[in-house]
Amino acid sequence: MWIQDYNPLNNTSLSALVAVFPVIFFLLGLSVFMKGIITALLTLIISIGVSAFLFQMLTSWIVVRRPIWSK
Repeated sequence: MWIQDYNPLNNTSLSALVAVFPVIFFLLGLSVFMKGIITALLTLIISIGVSAFLFQMLTSWIVVRRPIWSK
């Protein structure tokens, strides 16, 4: 079972800054850098990387094989 760690860097401000990085990248990417689909795909990759490597979330929880509500 995966237990969420809210402070993986032992610094609350730094952990929050790293966690909000995909959102900042997405907004800046849409407004300044690139087209929407490319920004969305890169944001998805960044979000998976942050959640898997920094917050050590299980990859089976990141990539859902089927929706939770389906039976």
